[in-house]
Amino acid sequence: MKNLIFATLVISATLLAGCNKGGALSQYRVKTITTNKGQTTTFAYNKDNKISLITTSDSTKVTFTYNGNTITQSVINPMNPVPRTQTFHLTPAGYMDSSIMAGPMGQVVTLNKQDAEGHNTLTQEYYAGQLKRTTTAIFKDGNEVSRTISDESGKPVGTVYFEYFTDKPNSFSNENRGMKYMGQDPKNLMKKIVQVLAKGDTVGTATFSYRFDDKGRIISQATYEKAVQADSINLSYY
Repeated sequence: MKNLIFATLVISATLLAGCNKGGALSQYRVKTITTNKGQTTTFAYNKDNKISLITTSDSTKVTFTYNGNTITQSVINPMNPVPRTQTFHLTPAGYMDSSIMAGPMGQVVTLNKQDAEGHNTLTQEYYAGQLKRTTTAIFKDGNEVSRTISDESGKPVGTVYFEYFTDKPNSFSNENRGMKYMGQDPKNLMKKIVQVLAKGDTVGTATFSYRFDDKGRIISQATYEKAVQADSINLSYY
């Protein structure tokens, strides 16, 4: 159960860092993200500034095909040359309504609901037709305040709480990576995450610091656990 919450922390730290909605930084597209272990992910875009290809330093490739209100994502790993395909179905507003993927447990279906601003507030994951996980998010003033994960019975497993900087810009939101369909990011830049199990035990805390270039774009993010740097990433832009 703890690993389930930790996975949410990692996703939040790297993908949901927050966005100045409508700000000038939304025009920039991320080119590379490199971890402190030397792993590099490179992003390419089509003429509409939507993501078209992601490649990683281990030669994994992710391609994106657009067809009306659907997006097909195919992952090819050199260790497993058979593509793993996921199809996203979009709402009229252009956000993910559902996705379908073939997985080791059978077909995996994810259902999403958004609020009026496009923030994901409810996600349900079904494996082989059975509900396995529900994630409920609460937003206030454009920022995600908390995210609660529940198991297949609807019993809460734990909650992740978020704090934000109010004066720092962001340039690697979903929109900056050509993936606006994944949902509107929080308004501000993430400052802290606290993981709490349903019984009340705190199992993890992470804080974040950033460096910016002369255009206000993030060029590095460092993650700290118990005041010790645990991870970092560097970014470049087109």
